[in-house]
Amino acid sequence: MPRREICVTSPEVAMHGEINIHARVAVVTKAKLDDIRIGGECLCGPAPVKPPTPVPDVYNPVALDLVILIDGSDSFDSSCKDTSTSGTQFEEAMDWAGQLVNDVADRTSLATATVVQFSGFKNQDIKYKPGSRGVLFEDEGVTLRQYNFEHGPTTVSQDRQLPAQLRGVDALDGNSQLFLALQDLSLDEFAQELEAALPSSADHAGRKRLLVIVTDEEWDANQLASARQLSQSLGDEVDDAEDVPARRMSKLNHSTVKDSTHDLYNELLPICKHLAHPFYDEIHPVIVRRNHIKDLEGNFISDQVAKPAKEAYHKIYEEDFTKDMAKTKKDIVSRIENMIKPVKMN
Repeated sequence: MPRREICVTSPEVAMHGEINIHARVAVVTKAKLDDIRIGGECLCGPAPVKPPTPVPDVYNPVALDLVILIDGSDSFDSSCKDTSTSGTQFEEAMDWAGQLVNDVADRTSLATATVVQFSGFKNQDIKYKPGSRGVLFEDEGVTLRQYNFEHGPTTVSQDRQLPAQLRGVDALDGNSQLFLALQDLSLDEFAQELEAALPSSADHAGRKRLLVIVTDEEWDANQLASARQLSQSLGDEVDDAEDVPARRMSKLNHSTVKDSTHDLYNELLPICKHLAHPFYDEIHPVIVRRNHIKDLEGNFISDQVAKPAKEAYHKIYEEDFTKDMAKTKKDIVSRIENMIKPVKMN
């Protein structure tokens, strides 16, 4: 508020002299704000929109069925030529299979493992009924087998004793009936065993199967009966009353060979094409070779048995058995790691 001052001087006459009177008056002016008016318009926009909370990605695990077939024939159960070990090829291969199962257990618990040794009785494949889990004959406590389940099917777990346990298994020491066992382990009945060991779940992003076959170059197949499932897939007439389907496959029947590239194994192609390949996502033949110059049946193995063709075919040389098998296991584990990677679901 502004402030003003006024001075007044009045002379007074007195007896004794002059009297000066000095008066000061203060005038105060007050201002009062009665009203405020603001003209114009508001340019305010809409209220800011809160961004949605991001939904985290969901990854579901993939289940795995690992199946390992080990040759238990007399030709494979021989002294290992690799001087770094004193065991037979069969013993070393079984030990190796146990290590591979443990390698998978280190990476996932959502898997099954099955280890089977295959062999057989010479000229008895014609009497074997497909889907019999390897049992050729059973009577009064005596059981003859064309192949034998040595481990599983069961869920994997870390078992440091497994390699030694498998190493101590006795070899069947018959002939090498690979395709007899391969046919059985590619049937719907075996799929049901794997499902029972590890039931599928909506939480799983699918299920993968990987087969490893450890054997040499000497396979036997004379009169191998085809499974009913295979015969039906080939369009053959199957009599439900028969114990054994009519169609038979023979390695030795030259008259039916249509492709000279595959030579005597041409009739075994349906097992690979119509059973094993649809059943397994990958098939890894691990073949022990005697020399570096010529591979027996190499084209058939790499082109028709291996899946993916050629890529999944592993050569093992007798004198470098330990080193080659270690490298092969590393390669297979790498493939398994890729197969079981969690899958993004949203």
